Amino acid sequence: DTLITEGQYFVLMTVFNALNAILSMSGMVANTINIVTFRKLDAHDNFLMCFLVLSSVDFLCSLSAFIQQVAMTFWILETASNNKIVFPIEPMAMYVMFGNIRSCLFSAPVLITLYLSISKCLCVVKPFNFKNMFSFKRTVWVLMGICTFALVSYIPVYASTWVISQYDQAVDATRPILWLTPYRDVIRNVVWIIRDTFPSMASEMIIIICVTFMSKALREAAKFRASLKQIILESSKGKAKKRVNNKSENTMSFSELQVIKQVIAVALIFIAGNTPKVFVFIALAVVPDLNFGQRYQNLYKVLMASREVIENLISAANFIVYYKYNSKYRK
Repeated sequence: DTLITEGQYFVLMTVFNALNAILSMSGMVANTINIVTFRKLDAHDNFLMCFLVLSSVDFLCSLSAFIQQVAMTFWILETASNNKIVFPIEPMAMYVMFGNIRSCLFSAPVLITLYLSISKCLCVVKPFNFKNMFSFKRTVWVLMGICTFALVSYIPVYASTWVISQYDQAVDATRPILWLTPYRDVIRNVVWIIRDTFPSMASEMIIIICVTFMSKALREAAKFRASLKQIILESSKGKAKKRVNNKSENTMSFSELQVIKQVIAVALIFIAGNTPKVFVFIALAVVPDLNFGQRYQNLYKVLMASREVIENLISAANFIVYYKYNSKYRK
């Protein structure tokens, strides 16, 4: 690699491995708490069901990421010992395979966040038109469809990446190592563009629009509550001669406002974490040498590791949102 030397690459991957190990373990703990908590709450609430499935998928993403870091630790030990320590399976092969599993799963949280944002935005903007549209049964079907799409759409990448037993020149021994089909780069780029890059960019734009409308609704509700308090105060002093304009948009309950805040916070976390990932995918598609066995393979692995840091952080961060904005969750 003409941009990152082997020494620099080893140091960077060691640092990223430590960060990802900490974040993935935090994600597993946080999402375990989320799953147990949401299972004890109302099982027929649409948004709680979305949060439950989101936490479940995030847990699996964190678990896959943790196994990746175990594999990376084995690679670091092999490299640091100049291959005097050799493991039965090539560590980088396991790292890539579980990376594929994590990438496969991570598209589900993207689409679940999109569904949450759209459904809550429509219920806020036009409550009488859309409130009954997003029923519990329909939400379950949508979530099942999202998870099925995430799994099935990644099959071409699995089919182009295998772990087979053959001679490994690096350790001078035969063991299961990574094997890529000749068309793996083309398949990977097509799959990433269709299921990751384009949907992520489109989802981000739609979610930004939804967040804008929901934020406006929150501001209007806050103004209404402030004016109502002022009217009540003046009424108690015998000075009020105004009537309250009781608009449906301004009469949201406290629990509804909290759900909106949760959705907005989850959406903002998604936007912050998704933007760098989109840029990485575009770079991989535009620069052919940014890949395994190519000119910039070290830079490729560093970019993927940095992307993992962001995704692991996203998987663990939702716990803070639920704890802050959901009183039932805190109890």
